[in-house]
Order: sequence, then structure tokens, then C-alpha cells
Amino acid sequence: MPTLEGMEPLGPVCEVLRKAFPEGVPDSFYLPLLKVLAEEMSFMSVARALEMAWGYDYVRVLHDAYGAELQVETRVEEVAAVRRLLGLAGYDEQ
Repeated sequence: MPTLEGMEPLGPVCEVLRKAFPEGVPDSFYLPLLKVLAEEMSFMSVARALEMAWGYDYVRVLHDAYGAELQVETRVEEVAAVRRLLGLAGYDEQ
């Protein structure tokens, strides 16, 4: 797993992500998570955060993040669940 050293701006976000999803991101929450994160972060930062938190492939996540907005419009329940989990993990405090 990549270290957080030298990535201080994303370090707190990665910690929250790991706290919200200690076993990794369930497939059903992957695109909703990208959508939620991209509301406040650049697509590149979203990709880097998932790479740092769990070792996701940066290019794949970046590509997926660009399309997440269109792909999750009908997945309101998953987006709400992701928001709740992130909130419980302290994301709102970032």
C-alpha cells in the first residue's frame, strides 16, 4: 500500500476513506464514492486518494471518475449511503 509521506494534503482524506471503508470499497459503492469525492476534489485528487488509500490504479480511477457523474444518477441510495459512511468517518471535518 502506498505511503502518505509527502502527500500531506491528501493524507487526512485517505485516513477518512480507510476508516469509512476498512475492508475496501464495495463494488456497489465505488462509483458513488467517486461522485461524492469529486464534488469537492479534482478528478486527479480523487484518483490519487484511492491509489494511496488502497492501491487502486490511478489511471483507471481517473477514467472512472470522469464518468461517475453520469453513471450514478439513478443510484441515489448508494450515494446517500456513501455520504453517511464518510460523515461517520469524519469526512465533513476535512
